[in-house]
Amino acid sequence: MELREIEREFAHTMHRFGKMNLGHFMEVSRGEFWVLASLERYEEKHPGEGIQAAKLAKLVDASPQGLSRTLRNLEGKGFLERRTDTRDRRNACICLTKEAHRIMEEGKEQMKRLFAEVVEEMGEDRLRELMSHLNRLMDVIQSVGEREEERRKACGKKDRKEGE
Repeated sequence: MELREIEREFAHTMHRFGKMNLGHFMEVSRGEFWVLASLERYEEKHPGEGIQAAKLAKLVDASPQGLSRTLRNLEGKGFLERRTDTRDRRNACICLTKEAHRIMEEGKEQMKRLFAEVVEEMGEDRLRELMSHLNRLMDVIQSVGEREEERRKACGKKDRKEGE
């Protein structure tokens, strides 16, 4: 297989992974699922606190504008509520509702069943090998990205010096 073919197949496979929506069990979008899961993890570490939208945006690596739309959608579905921050009454904290906790548990059970089927079809050894390769791939991609960023910064510094 030629390098260009491998590149296309790689891009196609990564695109398929990117489109995978683990939240479809709960009738939420991929982004909504990510926010719900992140909120659930946050609430486990900080029971009863809730989280401010700006902090949640950083946590899920989203823009405040994009997150705001997602939060409105989740609030409309009855999965989130906003409460006044007890530490600073000018701010609101975002919390999961009982319904959100219920659907997250339901989703986890469905994911367990799905995963069991995946292990059954692929085999535990092949799945472990795949995870090892995927983790290595992510390490390589991150390393290449960091080197590229360093090159861009170095070129930017050189261009600025030449312009002086």
